[in-house]
Amino acid sequence: MPRHRITKLLLLSLTLLWLAPPASAKVLRDLSGLELRSLEQTMGQSGPEFKAFYTTQDHFGMLIGGRGVNYMSQSFYLGAAGYGGTLNRSGQAQNNLIYAGMVAGFDQKFHPGWGYDMNLLVGAAATGTTETNTKASLVLEPRLSLSNYFGGGVRTALSAGYLYFPNTNWLSGPAVGLRVEFKTLTLSAPVDD
Repeated sequence: MPRHRITKLLLLSLTLLWLAPPASAKVLRDLSGLELRSLEQTMGQSGPEFKAFYTTQDHFGMLIGGRGVNYMSQSFYLGAAGYGGTLNRSGQAQNNLIYAGMVAGFDQKFHPGWGYDMNLLVGAAATGTTETNTKASLVLEPRLSLSNYFGGGVRTALSAGYLYFPNTNWLSGPAVGLRVEFKTLTLSAPVDD
């Protein structure tokens, strides 16, 4: 990485660190008159994910990213996810791949501490290198996951799916992933100023 890019990245990081503390300031409110039955509940989960991906043209890639979802019912959720990495062929880096999209899914427990998850990502992808033009494509990714619940809202999931790129079909192929997710329950109520 060129020295000027490292310097710019360092300056951007320091600026973001300097701006972050005011955004996290807490506003204290009197909660003594709050009635719990009147609160709105929002359930969500998010976390990082690592994927191994193999294309029909013998490219292998390791992707990193994550997803965040909100539950619309007990089991159905909607959210967004994004991933990126490098595709290699015969040990040589050939292409960069970035994709992101909307996720819809359904999860269910089938045994204490265990569950399954079926979801579909629909989004956009970009692939290319610094020497070639970037190519864009639609991406579809159906997946099935097996989850292990650890308690306290933490779970791990092992997933298997298929990345399908209709516009750049050579990029399509199977993917396996491992993710760690943290489930949260948020209670909210309107506040008079």
